Formats: sequence, C-alpha cells, structure tokens
Amino acid sequence: MSPLLRTLYRGMIRMYPASFRSEFGEEMLWIFDEESRASRTLPLFLDAARSIALRRVRPASEKTATAGYYVEIHSAVPAQRVAQAILVFLYFALGVAIVISPWVPKLSTMSHIARERYHLTTLKIIASLPAARLPKT
Repeated sequence: MSPLLRTLYRGMIRMYPASFRSEFGEEMLWIFDEESRASRTLPLFLDAARSIALRRVRPASEKTATAGYYVEIHSAVPAQRVAQAILVFLYFALGVAIVISPWVPKLSTMSHIARERYHLTTLKIIASLPAARLPKT
C-alpha cells in the first residue's frame, strides 16, 4: 500500500460534505486499504471523483421546502438529466443507423441502370400507398 495514494484518497474524501464525511469517511478509508492490498485502487479513485462531482451538481436541484403536506418542487430541468436524455437519444440513433446500414443501398457505387431501377421501385412503392382523404367541409 502506497502512503501517497492513501493520502490522495483521504484528500478526495475531504471534498465530500461534512455530514457525508463523518458518516462514511472511515469506512471509505477501510475499503481503500482493503482494495489497495489487491492493487485495485483506480476504480475507487474514479468512483470518488464521479461521486464528488455529482454531489457538487445535485444539491441545488434536491433542496425542497416542506411544510405539512405542501412540498415545493424546483421546476427547472436539471442540466444533468437533459444531457443524459440527449446521450440516450444519440446512442439510440447510432444503434438504429448501425442496424439498418446493411440494407441501405449505396447509390454512389450503383451503376446507372441499377440506380434508375432503385428510384423506379421507390416511386412505385410511394405511388401504391393510399392517398390521404381529407374530410369535406
């Protein structure tokens, strides 16, 4: 176990709020000592850094005032949830693009005749769709 790594980890624990530190600080150091014997300290450092960052971002969105049955809710959308929603959408779009890519014809590599056939087939499919009927006014 390296005393320098333990000192760095203890410094990271000091970045937590005092209430959290008093409740879990000793236990976190004990876990660090156990993991450092097995040379697995990197995940602990990464987890501590992520947790500290989240504790610094979340407090403003978690504060609520309660009085009886009334609870005041912060109406602004937290930036973290918006970012997560955007990432989920991007991962989903990328997954769909990867799945359908084998079936999308590569028009640039098609011959002139094959390209015309592809466009004619597409036009026939579109023409075979039923027309939209608007209600008479």
